[in-house]
Amino acid sequence: MSASITGTWYNELASEVQFIQSGGEISGQYKSYVGRACNGEYWFPLSGRTNLEVETIKDQGAVSWSVAWYNETCGDSKSATAWSGQYQVIDGKEKITATWLLTTETDVSGNWGSTIVGKDYFARDKPSLEEVQESMDNGFEHSNPFGEHSHQHDEV
Repeated sequence: MSASITGTWYNELASEVQFIQSGGEISGQYKSYVGRACNGEYWFPLSGRTNLEVETIKDQGAVSWSVAWYNETCGDSKSATAWSGQYQVIDGKEKITATWLLTTETDVSGNWGSTIVGKDYFARDKPSLEEVQESMDNGFEHSNPFGEHSHQHDEV
């Protein structure tokens, strides 16, 4: 039996991702709790790929997905984020460690600075308010285009 990422995951800033894995295809939705991504109230669709459908892979595999920051409620931020990383089982706990690229639409003169890079750590357990604050204090960047970090984590 191969591993599956299907289900709900959270990153270190409490953003929530719901994956549906069907073979090597990934679909689902992403809700960001940092920045001004619709105040963490609305989902953005995602799609991606994984090699976790390979029968011999039990506790590790490559995972990638992307989100175009557009939905009917929040409109179009003219940007997209792509994550690429690994699913691993570490000390009995499932983890996804992924590097992300956030690209925002710019005119030609802004191309050089249109993409920023960061890293996310996803787990099945939602982080506490204290853990989120610690991550923010340690400089974790947000992977969505909706502005500066919002310290509005009253409900994580």
